[in-house]
Amino acid sequence: MSKNSNLDSWWNEEFRSNPAYIDAMYKEGVLIDHDTGKPLELEEGALLRIKVAEFSLPKKLQNHHEKIENVTLLEKESKLFFTIKLDGNNKEFGLIIRDNLLIIRKGNRMGRLSNVFCEVFDDNNNLVATANSLNEAYTRTSVFLNPENRTHTANAFRVFYYEGIRLEDIRPF
Repeated sequence: MSKNSNLDSWWNEEFRSNPAYIDAMYKEGVLIDHDTGKPLELEEGALLRIKVAEFSLPKKLQNHHEKIENVTLLEKESKLFFTIKLDGNNKEFGLIIRDNLLIIRKGNRMGRLSNVFCEVFDDNNNLVATANSLNEAYTRTSVFLNPENRTHTANAFRVFYYEGIRLEDIRPF
């Protein structure tokens, strides 16, 4: 479970329900349901995550939502681990980042990882790949091991581990 906001887990933990996605327009102080054309009716205390074009916000809120925040997630020379399935078994690889790994957030959006030069090593400490990001490192390693696969992507927050902990579980936002 990510730590991006209080809304990330409310539907599963508190209400035991999945989120509903509603298209609406803000008109004369009221949210109008796009499908019904009627004012949106919600239960008291309903939590919302609203997505709007930044230009539709007052300037002072635009500035808040455009603010960029950088936090060092891992120091340079940190070692991470990941696995890739090969012949039905998980093969583990080590990865060393050669610069600080940052997490970058714009406004209250989910943070993304910075590009960082890194090197991938197999369990015999042989260099397998070099890359300019964790995603690229995973992709290059996957292509090297399984060139016949049609896809070679993964979510870096979920597949990379630092000291036995997924990056997803140590991200600040």
